[in-house]
Amino acid sequence: MMIFIAHLDKKKYYVVNKVLEDFVSRIGQHIEILELEEFGKSLFINNELQVAEKDEHIYSGQFVDSAMSINSKNSNAAIIGGGDGGVARECLSRRFNFVDWFELDSEVVSACTKHLSKIGRKVKESNTVKCVWGDAFESINSIEDSKYDKIFVDLNDDKYCINLAAKNMNNLKRILKPGGVITAQVGSKDKKPKQVDDWLKVLSKNFVNSKLDGVFIPSFDCNWNFASSVLNS
Repeated sequence: MMIFIAHLDKKKYYVVNKVLEDFVSRIGQHIEILELEEFGKSLFINNELQVAEKDEHIYSGQFVDSAMSINSKNSNAAIIGGGDGGVARECLSRRFNFVDWFELDSEVVSACTKHLSKIGRKVKESNTVKCVWGDAFESINSIEDSKYDKIFVDLNDDKYCINLAAKNMNNLKRILKPGGVITAQVGSKDKKPKQVDDWLKVLSKNFVNSKLDGVFIPSFDCNWNFASSVLNS
């Protein structure tokens, strides 16, 4: 066994039993699937843990529950990011009629499909989910107005992605139904409070009734936060 070091705000140590994938994707992301002693098969991107097989259901379940607690309508959803398929699976479990899944890096999805099939197996088998490959914010330009009840933004928890979302907020508002909910994973308020506050500022500027939910993720070793807001009807 060996020790792998990942960085959130501080060094985090994991015992690795097996390296299942270790490569750089065509778009330049360092993708690893590692079998961790404590948390099972896990996805790392650019040395950051994204999802672990053992507790992924906590993350994805809270993500979707945060939106549904504000508005329970479940017609259509859009997912921006979320390469492991967990959020899409949770939408299926809540019987959404249709899910558009916008994902930049097909190699992340392929690696997760191969090694983390328990997470996204139902997604692969479903005709309810449509995968749209490429830059999500370019792809949504062709989406009709007011299509979605829910938009889930599952991007990296960094300033670049906050700025990217802020830059494209008008388009996100355009494709969301009045009274619809946008929910973003915003990182950990315990570890990066300014980052979470910056996300809330962006959402509050463009939507109403913003709220912050959180849940403890054992593999992250901290509380993780999800911010939701409503498009004013």
